[in-house]
Amino acid sequence: MSRRARGRRAWLITWDWAGPHAAVPERDVIAAILRPQTSADTVRRIVEILYAAREYDPFDKLNALTDNPYPSEFGKVAAERDTPSGEVFRQHVSYTGHIHCGHNPFLFARLVDDLRPADLTNPAAGLTWEERPPPGVIRL
Repeated sequence: MSRRARGRRAWLITWDWAGPHAAVPERDVIAAILRPQTSADTVRRIVEILYAAREYDPFDKLNALTDNPYPSEFGKVAAERDTPSGEVFRQHVSYTGHIHCGHNPFLFARLVDDLRPADLTNPAAGLTWEERPPPGVIRL
């Protein structure tokens, strides 16, 4: 039985994809781990840089200085409020705890809890963590 490391809170940035044609090698799936105190705006900029570094050729990197085809974006959550007429007004608002960038593959940054080695005696086992669910519908 292996010892268990104490988990950490962190921004975890991973590659995700749809279909085997866009798969990222397993050793590269975790693109970065940042301190949880890092601001969401800073993480958003880092995610764009990581995406461009891996996915853009030099010409596209130069063009992205003025016209980035895949800017990073905050996630969205639903927000509701009652109107004076008694109806419910619903809209989607930014959720800074999730950040996406790219097409396929794409980067996904989020705050996670209990980030730790899956097995302290076997570094090849990778990392494990607890996902934080995004908030449900926000009542305004």
